[in-house]
Amino acid sequence: MMNHLSSTPALIVAALVIAASGAALALTGPQYGTLLINTHKLGMAVLILAVVLRARAAHQDGGLPSQTWTMLAVAGAVALLTVVTGGLVSGLNDPPGAILWAHRLLPVAVLGTTVGTLALVPTAVR
Repeated sequence: MMNHLSSTPALIVAALVIAASGAALALTGPQYGTLLINTHKLGMAVLILAVVLRARAAHQDGGLPSQTWTMLAVAGAVALLTVVTGGLVSGLNDPPGAILWAHRLLPVAVLGTTVGTLALVPTAVR
């Protein structure tokens, strides 16, 4: 299960689920259903877990250089900011424009840092 979750196709599916559900949320506005928002959240949770599992396995196989750990930290910080802004967007009745703008920009940063991180983190040998 661990190897399947951290495989590249699983990461691509998670990213597509996040993008598709995010686009649907943007189109439906505040009247979105709980299934849609929970699908969006679950996609992000799977993406984060998959990256963590892949990094852990690669570290156990032979260690990771410091620049890879730095990239993992940046990707994690961007992912955390995305989750926080998403929570604010869904939790506030009228979120400030800066939060809406950040939540539209941060997913692109998550995609970029995740792809960059995965390019540095090899798939596990096991």
